[in-house]
Amino acid sequence: SGPRRQLAWIDREGNVERLGLPWGTYRYPRLHPDGERVTLVLGEGHGSNDDIYVLDLDGLNLTRMTFDQSSMMPNWLSGGRELVYTSVQGGALRIREMGGTATTRDVPASRAILLPTSGAPDQRTLLVRHLGGRTHGARWTFDTEDSNLSPAGR
Repeated sequence: SGPRRQLAWIDREGNVERLGLPWGTYRYPRLHPDGERVTLVLGEGHGSNDDIYVLDLDGLNLTRMTFDQSSMMPNWLSGGRELVYTSVQGGALRIREMGGTATTRDVPASRAILLPTSGAPDQRTLLVRHLGGRTHGARWTFDTEDSNLSPAGR
């Protein structure tokens, strides 16, 4: 299993306030725009036995969002109404609605794996890391609505 970590708030002065959860293999935490939830990955790392969870900060309850044991790099989209992540097993960028329907859709991309690293203020564009091919490791922007992939900064 991966390294064990604790989740904590750290303020601008460097003061640490632990959340009180047990040590775990927490990765890629991303705060929801409302500040009341965090999406994160629990597992061994690099899409190996990894699934995505949402942590309710009020009650410290974890809700499992994926069950494929190969999901990683979650990020919020659409003001927190959607969750985007990479499924290594499916080789896809996936978007899950967080409302009542909770539907998940694969976003057509390229043959390479795209790892979402952050979302843009327009709530539809992602900064992604492109894994595979001649541009392995390069940063690209990806429009989740029209599946347009272009080099970052262009």
